[in-house]
Amino acid sequence: MSGRGVADGDSASSLSVHLDIPARPPQGDRDPFISVNAQVTDATLPQAPAPFAQRIDSLSLTTTVRGPVPAAPLISALTQWRDAGGTLDIEGTHIAWNKTSIDLAGTLALDSAMQPEGALTATIAGGDSIVDAIVTAGKLDPRYAAVAKSVLRAIAEPNPDGSETLHVPLSLQDQRLYLGPAPIAALPRLTWR
Repeated sequence: MSGRGVADGDSASSLSVHLDIPARPPQGDRDPFISVNAQVTDATLPQAPAPFAQRIDSLSLTTTVRGPVPAAPLISALTQWRDAGGTLDIEGTHIAWNKTSIDLAGTLALDSAMQPEGALTATIAGGDSIVDAIVTAGKLDPRYAAVAKSVLRAIAEPNPDGSETLHVPLSLQDQRLYLGPAPIAALPRLTWR
């Protein structure tokens, strides 16, 4: 299948989306409003950050929006949802791309500026490829790449097959992505319409 409009240039060999909408609207901030389970395989992007290929092997997402969302214009609905303690629970996200795989889980919400905030845990295999991508994007001096890879290897856990897995805490706050206490990237500002 191929994308059109904003997805023009995208394609995938398969796409599956399952929505679960409870019969009863949420009464409190822990009640589900909607749950989404989506899976994409062999997806091709029009552009990809080098050195990653344009083809993503697989991407899956299982998430639940919790809390009442009123029938109102978007900004008003999101504000009321946020103020009532609404959250987006990411039960599981998995992406396999080139020699890298990333699994994420955690909870996000909206801050006072209507920007995402929250805490996640990430399990990463193939950290060297991520460092290479950051260098290629110009976000890390190539002279420090070997040091960054060594640090990642030092804190990674070895697997029986000889590969290594990294378990790290991630957080979003004040439009920044943090790895532990260290800010690692600025996040684009979301404009709700």
